[in-house]
Amino acid sequence: MFGFPDIKHGEPEDGSEERYYYRKGLFVATKTPMRRHNFWWFVHNCIAHPLIGICPIKTFFRFHDWTSHKIMGE
Repeated sequence: MFGFPDIKHGEPEDGSEERYYYRKGLFVATKTPMRRHNFWWFVHNCIAHPLIGICPIKTFFRFHDWTSHKIMGE
């Protein structure tokens, strides 16, 4: 929909809710503990996003991207 450049092949592009459930499914499929997914989801959405809003500097954008990869289990 918005053409996110970092969305993986096969990952939904409709919105964050669809991506959330898709990523949860990846953790279930690999038997990675869901609490790990939930932890990185919290860090990404409740820490990284506000940091970018408060002070949009390169370091915080890198942190945001890093936490995004952690949500994917990378």
